[in-house]
Amino acid sequence: MFAYTLLKSIDFIFQILIWLIIIRAFMSWIRPDYGNSLVQFVYRTTDPILNFFRDLIPTGGYSIDFSPIIAIFALEILQRIIHKLFVMLLF
Repeated sequence: MFAYTLLKSIDFIFQILIWLIIIRAFMSWIRPDYGNSLVQFVYRTTDPILNFFRDLIPTGGYSIDFSPIIAIFALEILQRIIHKLFVMLLF
């Protein structure tokens, strides 16, 4: 029972991270109030993930930021790998 709860918690954390990246992408289209604590939370939570992918991806002179798309893709893959490892090891 503990392993199942842990697995669901890990899945939930990944889903929250993915949704925060999506929210961050939508916030880039508007001018959010950076003094707002919710906006600060979204930026502080997603900055390490997005900055990692921004360092890996060359911009190529374009002003389009592809790091949210690649980060979501990578998080989905990582979530599936962790999920399969847990299932193999614990069940």
